[in-house]
Amino acid sequence: MIFNLKRSKDILLITLIIVSICQVIKLWFNDSLNRNFFYSSSSINDIKTYQAEFLTPYRLITNLGGNKFNINYSELYNNKIKNIIDTSIREVVKNGEYIGTTNINWNEILKEKSFIYDYSFYINSNIFVDIFEQKNNLITSKVDKFNKIILIPENSEYDKLTLLFINENENLCYKYQIKKSDLNYEISNQIKNIYVDFNDSNLYYISSKIIGLPFEKNVFLPKWKGDKFKYNQIQANIDYYLNQEFLTYVGSGISMFFSDPNFIWQDKKDDFYIYSDENVVVKYYNNNVLEYRNYKRVTNKKTNILEDFSSAMSFIKRDNFIKNEFYLSGYSQENGRTTFYFDYIINNFVLDLNSNNKNSNNLKHAIEITVENGVPIKYVKIFYVFQSLPDKVNVINKTWLDIINDLNISNVNNINLIYGPINLEQDLYNDYTNLNWNIEKKSEK
Repeated sequence: MIFNLKRSKDILLITLIIVSICQVIKLWFNDSLNRNFFYSSSSINDIKTYQAEFLTPYRLITNLGGNKFNINYSELYNNKIKNIIDTSIREVVKNGEYIGTTNINWNEILKEKSFIYDYSFYINSNIFVDIFEQKNNLITSKVDKFNKIILIPENSEYDKLTLLFINENENLCYKYQIKKSDLNYEISNQIKNIYVDFNDSNLYYISSKIIGLPFEKNVFLPKWKGDKFKYNQIQANIDYYLNQEFLTYVGSGISMFFSDPNFIWQDKKDDFYIYSDENVVVKYYNNNVLEYRNYKRVTNKKTNILEDFSSAMSFIKRDNFIKNEFYLSGYSQENGRTTFYFDYIINNFVLDLNSNNKNSNNLKHAIEITVENGVPIKYVKIFYVFQSLPDKVNVINKTWLDIINDLNISNVNNINLIYGPINLEQDLYNDYTNLNWNIEKKSEK
């Protein structure tokens, strides 16, 4: 009896030890997974949020009437006005009717006050109805792809809401309409509120088509009162740059890419620092570009573009060293892989890398991320944080009219003001970045 009791205690003790070991392993493994970018799963709500961001335009244009347009690049996602516009679009898609397809007539379209979603790439209509959760064959059967959505509240006794899908490359305008909508008043009221706050002594925009300029497409041209436009310069900043904490700072921005930061191999090459383990290689280049590669394939599951975009967004949002606001500027697909391109917005202007001149990394956007079967396998970004300088004020002396005098307008797609272009091969920290006129020619798009 004593022997059996002792044996039972031994068995119980061994069992408790095994359970404790299993718990420790589980806790360690879970912690490891939480710190690794690729094994951290997003919630269903996060995935829906990320997919909705795919349809967030890179700029929201408000047609105030009288050939005056307000353009907003900043903080568009989850913006109150955007939420109202999205709700209105959803109502027209769900309950409206297809009116017809015509060639684009900008003078007619821009005659009415409206909201315009302007995208920097073309969106497939199937993706649109998936994100809006409106399986409407009237959209997908008529519209192939588009790069603008225009919502027009018609001030009539019927309170119509008109929705236009614009395909500028094909010169097509797809028109949908709901004959009576309670949201008509809300949309009209939002435009009125923007107009009340509007001050044309500051920057606003005019339509090239309305004033009769012979651009092939409509261009929104910046305009201001007087002969000068004042703005704040920006500067690239890296906290470690002026002290001796280089490896500590860079290391803290790199350890998040590894499942166990205690087992990272480090080395120094001529042009870069290298950090790696058995699956991941991270390079930090002398021109402050970080490149991440994952060589472990964790799934063979086939994914669509929205699932890949969700993985890309989840990855980027976990990078605490991304401080500047960014937007999706485009994507490309090749050999089952999708690469998403993101650029920065600062002071309501786009920051442009020197995309016409190759840098040593061949990086043309602030962030580039490649996803395969839902797994990010390559991630490249500029490591700089850009900040506006309130005490550094500069001016633009030339107007768009001065610029086009020396141009063949028929060969120009767009003219706009941008910060940059910046050159990654230069020392950005000791220099200021200015607003400049950007001329986008047809061959460059």
